[in-house]
Amino acid sequence: MRNLNDQSMEYYKKPESDSNLKYMFDLLQQNANKNTRDMKMVRECPNCGDRILLSHEEECGSCGLSIGWPESIKLLVCMDNLMWLFEQKVKITNSSEFSEFVCLVELMTDKLLRKQEPPSLNQREIALRLMHEMKAITVSNGGAAIDTTNPEKLKIYVDTSIEKNLVEDNTLFGMFIHSELEFFVGNMINGISL
Repeated sequence: MRNLNDQSMEYYKKPESDSNLKYMFDLLQQNANKNTRDMKMVRECPNCGDRILLSHEEECGSCGLSIGWPESIKLLVCMDNLMWLFEQKVKITNSSEFSEFVCLVELMTDKLLRKQEPPSLNQREIALRLMHEMKAITVSNGGAAIDTTNPEKLKIYVDTSIEKNLVEDNTLFGMFIHSELEFFVGNMINGISL
């Protein structure tokens, strides 16, 4: 709603402000579903409604039909995947670069989801610089790592000297992280259009 702040202050200052505020509140409540931004809705297959895992999937794994997401949705899902991986499967480091990178990805996700603003050129350049400075992103138990020294040429390394089931798990999540980071880097280099 345009000038919501100004209008709400104007309504608040008027003697009949109680009725106007109640009217505005009721109006917002009636249209609450139109104003909610939810990643669950974004991640659904437009054909069957099942959840899409990879950001750059072209076809739904359930129904086999084309997903047809625009680049902005793909990037949004990519950044959501990265945030989940950082929370669940990535070894947290105490480096300021890693902390700044996580904060930046969260900021870009929020702006894209809530304001439909793509990452700025400055944000994209900072993201690539931070990846370079981090040098690596490691799976939580240390069994796989993605070399981020050169973001345009990410490399994955898996430690095969550990238990077989851990090797498989590390390989799976290492490949997932690698795949999403590659897609992320491509979007940071080229930008996206809405």
